[in-house]
Amino acid sequence: MTNNWWRSPIGPEPKRACPRCGGREAKANGQCAPCSRQHMREYMRTRPRGVKSSLVRAAHNAINNAIRDGNLTRPTVCENGCTGKVIEAAHIDYSQPFLVRWLCRSCHRRWDQADPKGDVR
Repeated sequence: MTNNWWRSPIGPEPKRACPRCGGREAKANGQCAPCSRQHMREYMRTRPRGVKSSLVRAAHNAINNAIRDGNLTRPTVCENGCTGKVIEAAHIDYSQPFLVRWLCRSCHRRWDQADPKGDVR
């Protein structure tokens, strides 16, 4: 006889049916795997992804590639004088990917809140 101390004395939890299809066993997120995949496909198809979000991605990639290739160096000091922090490239205009301000994360967040670029993501 084996010791099954980890098992519930009542027995296994009852299986729940998927609320979308009413069939298969629902997983932790409440849906069966095929319905969960279908839900994610529908979400990805309908979520807003426009020209602005691709501009943002392209600008970030351009800076990262230039840093990686050695064509651009990340400064060690924030434009506002902060030291010892991670320095980020804060884009002024995403259509001009190399027009950036080098700010630490906290200064970058403050600058974005004071001068928002609109809904670009």
